[in-house]
Amino acid sequence: MNERIERGTFFLLSANGFSLVANYLIYIILGRFLLGPELLGIYAVVISLVSVIEMVLVKAVQHTVSKFVSERPESIQQVKITALKLLIPLNLLLFAVYFAGSSLIAAAFGDQALTPYIQLASLLFLLHPVFSVFMGCLNGLRRFVTQAKLRAFYAFSKLLLIVGLASALSSLYGAIAGFVLASFFGMVIGFFLTRGRVQGAVQLSYNRFFAFMAPIIVFSILTDLLITIDLFAVKALAGQQSSVLSGYYIAASTIARVFLMVISAIAFIVFPLISATTFQKNLKKTRFYIRNTLRYTLLAVLPIAFLFASTPKELVLIVYSLDYLPAAVALPALCIGFAGYTLFLILTTIIAASNRPKTASAIALIALATSVVLNFLLVPGMLIEGAAIATLIASFVGLLLSAGFVLFKFKALVPLNSFLKIAFASLLVYAISFNWPLAGVLLLGKYIVLLGVYAIVLLLLRELSKRDLDIALNVVR
Repeated sequence: MNERIERGTFFLLSANGFSLVANYLIYIILGRFLLGPELLGIYAVVISLVSVIEMVLVKAVQHTVSKFVSERPESIQQVKITALKLLIPLNLLLFAVYFAGSSLIAAAFGDQALTPYIQLASLLFLLHPVFSVFMGCLNGLRRFVTQAKLRAFYAFSKLLLIVGLASALSSLYGAIAGFVLASFFGMVIGFFLTRGRVQGAVQLSYNRFFAFMAPIIVFSILTDLLITIDLFAVKALAGQQSSVLSGYYIAASTIARVFLMVISAIAFIVFPLISATTFQKNLKKTRFYIRNTLRYTLLAVLPIAFLFASTPKELVLIVYSLDYLPAAVALPALCIGFAGYTLFLILTTIIAASNRPKTASAIALIALATSVVLNFLLVPGMLIEGAAIATLIASFVGLLLSAGFVLFKFKALVPLNSFLKIAFASLLVYAISFNWPLAGVLLLGKYIVLLGVYAIVLLLLRELSKRDLDIALNVVR
């Protein structure tokens, strides 16, 4: 099983890495060559508006399907049928309401030009949630490699279709249409990968399925809003330059979202594992998964967050261009904030997987409320820098609350000794990087050297061990 987990982790991380690169390329190509800062800002707002609602449903359905399939794998077809019967009418309702209300949504942003773009993007409600049912089936069966391949296919299709149609049609409509078509093709492939006959007598009632999914929907809404409310605040509160500032902000946010690659891969792995061990009341194995998941996440996320935060201008220039240099002011706070958000989301995923989605939702609600208040206070005066600071503080409020609950309930977190060593090594590379300015291609070389320094420091502190090396080698193999 360990080898299966390590192999699945490698493939999911690889698929998420590919997906991240594809998303970067989408924003970079659209921003630098096809749309420009203003239209890029509109694209980001329109897609984020749909994603907050649509991706919420995707996460909720995927986690719910994964939970019930992981508990009883023989029930996969029954779970899939139950999910689709509930989901398809809901998708149609969401599409109709969102399409009809598009002008009201545009009016809330003070820009009626958004209306036709919102209407086109509303087609995602009909496709992506169904795609998530098939992804949840693969995840619940722990077919992580197949799941990774499907995710990579979807990412490649999205890159090809968004860029291709935006270029062919020379418009924002083409970019949004490409997003919709990619979801359609992903849904079709997912259907064929999970075909099969209903076996066994295991029945899953609609009430039980929806009783678990409903609080997961709330949880997903809150966690998604936590990292999109800042963009909405910039668009709504930043004055006459709000569209251009939104473009700058999404440029900085896209760089900081590198940590979401870690989140989604680890969440895909840990959710069915925690769900199964808590269902089996195996506390020892649950604690093992919690400690190791958090430790390896911290090892990967913290040094990169500090490296990115130490070189905001250089990073913006190498990823985008001189036109996007104003985005650098928001990058340090966003990098640290997204690192905190990564750990927060993994902790709340653990809480939700242990059959406590309401607790996870309550913690996320407190974090979101913090973000809303801070955005209203900071954005009018500090603009995109204020939005980034709001996200940073809110993410750490959620992190502290979720860590406290997991520690209280399971008596398991990252060991304090490990946390201090990882934090020390990360701060050391930040200090070196901050006082060692390099730009262009040399910046990438500096990152590699400093990550090597980070690893050496942890070896000298005996935080990295032979066991860690063996796990890394298993992943590579």
